[in-house]
Amino acid sequence: MTNKIYQVTLSSSTLSIIERYGSLEKAPKTKFKNYKKLIDLIKKKKVILSPLFPGTSDSEMKKYFSLVFDEKILNEVIDVLSEDNIFESYYMKPSEDIPI
Repeated sequence: MTNKIYQVTLSSSTLSIIERYGSLEKAPKTKFKNYKKLIDLIKKKKVILSPLFPGTSDSEMKKYFSLVFDEKILNEVIDVLSEDNIFESYYMKPSEDIPI
């Protein structure tokens, strides 16, 4: 199993949902239909969404997260990343392996 790590910047609406419910997976899918795919991936433990700066009070720093997942589901994750208004930006973290 090879994990991919994406650094993501959450939209203000996504961040407000996390702040209100404690996490995306606790948010009601029926109320936030455009988040359904992401919530399903998190609940099935296929994707881990975690803050890069946990516990920060800085409003700008709060929106930076990492998204960790098995590369086998890359296409599913790409679908989620392309959903409107969930993420402001994202990029794949380069591998730490030294090329041979």
